[in-house]
Amino acid sequence: MNKNGVENSDSLDLISKTDSYVNLIIVQTNTFTSDLFPSFQDKINNYLSFAKDGPMLENYPELENIAVRITIDMHVPTNEQVLELFQKTKEVLIDFGIEFKWRNLA
Repeated sequence: MNKNGVENSDSLDLISKTDSYVNLIIVQTNTFTSDLFPSFQDKINNYLSFAKDGPMLENYPELENIAVRITIDMHVPTNEQVLELFQKTKEVLIDFGIEFKWRNLA
């Protein structure tokens, strides 16, 4: 069973750092349908909590004062509904000072 992706909302799939950002990455390898939208929301909320409520800095104090970006790497095709969800997510997260982006790697 794959432990990555929105189906596993309690796990942090991947974290990386560049000079400009801390990247919290969702790795989506299973088909992403509207049935998974609630799980996606849970995963985003958990990533947001990780970044804003303390666990990130407790585990990685060197990341203090570095901007946070949540990225979903789509290893499966997307559709218009999914892209609309991503756009809405981007608009909401900006209010929390977090950038959201998606990459189509399918």
